[in-house]
Amino acid sequence: MKKNVSHTPGPWEYDHSDGGLHNYILIGKGCRDSEGGFEIDPICSIELPTSNVDTDHDGVLAQAKANARLIAEAPALLTWLESAVKYAERYDVSEGCKPAWLDDAKATIARVFDSNQPRA
Repeated sequence: MKKNVSHTPGPWEYDHSDGGLHNYILIGKGCRDSEGGFEIDPICSIELPTSNVDTDHDGVLAQAKANARLIAEAPALLTWLESAVKYAERYDVSEGCKPAWLDDAKATIARVFDSNQPRA
């Protein structure tokens, strides 16, 4: 059964933009414009303090880029998790053979599609 998708379908991209006074990382649906440039239709952004971006002494930029990569991979991770659940339910899910992660994976998927689902 296919669920109604309320989020922006992937794949998502991220881009670090230095906007002068405001440095930020955009995460969203990427596309090429007619001139060959790359644009992002933003889903979310991570704003960076300008004092840390130039030097990145405390790793703020590196951490923000790592967070952006993780967020950008969310649609692919969801697809893989759904596939793993389907596989586990099809094979060896009889009592005693159910993988320990299966219930948590199903609860995680449920939270993606229903904001009223409690966190584990």
